[in-house]
Amino acid sequence: MKNEKTNLPFLNNITNFALVTGGIAHDLSNVLAVIVGYSELSFEIFSKKIIDDDDKEFINNAEAYFKEGSNKASNLIKYLKLLSRKFYQESDDDLLSVDIQKVLKKIKINKYWDQNIFKLRIVGANKIPCLHFQEPIITLILDEIIRNSHKIALIFNISITLTISLKYFPQESLLKIVGKDNGPGFDKQMLNNLSYKSDYTGLYILSQISYRLGGWMMIDNDKKGGAIIELAIKV
Repeated sequence: MKNEKTNLPFLNNITNFALVTGGIAHDLSNVLAVIVGYSELSFEIFSKKIIDDDDKEFINNAEAYFKEGSNKASNLIKYLKLLSRKFYQESDDDLLSVDIQKVLKKIKINKYWDQNIFKLRIVGANKIPCLHFQEPIITLILDEIIRNSHKIALIFNISITLTISLKYFPQESLLKIVGKDNGPGFDKQMLNNLSYKSDYTGLYILSQISYRLGGWMMIDNDKKGGAIIELAIKV
């Protein structure tokens, strides 16, 4: 795991806070509650205009690149879970029940054309998206969001519509994750007090991940109803 640790400097201080806590589900229950009910989650990883032979070679190698990235993500997730396990209570240990290796083995890769742009979509098994980026921390973020959200949705029998969109900007190596729901939105007092900056809460953890990877996090209520969270990281 040395390489992953070097590529992600904040891992050196990871034991200072819990990477995953019940707070992530509690704080984000309005925004990230209903992954339940999705038949699948598919995300566009990249799209590329086909111009010359080098681009064709890029496409031919796309699956190999993805498999390599998936393996790195799998190893990194395992490592982070070992570090964060001590922060779990016994009652919450079911959050670790998903076997990432099994998920990664059931990956579907869909290739298609949109006019002259080649696009690649990755669909992970068990409704968990697995993404290949230079820094696979995003896989961990989505993995934990989904499992925590699934749990909170079951506990409170929440039924709202959630949209998560991923936008990757190759020129800036920037990945943006935007979560939007049609629920009641964030508590105004929480927004005013910026309590998500407090230690040991799910929003604090997400903000630290984004900040330490050269990005940002924004949370707000939508004027049309519901809540929005935007997380950006350099990948």
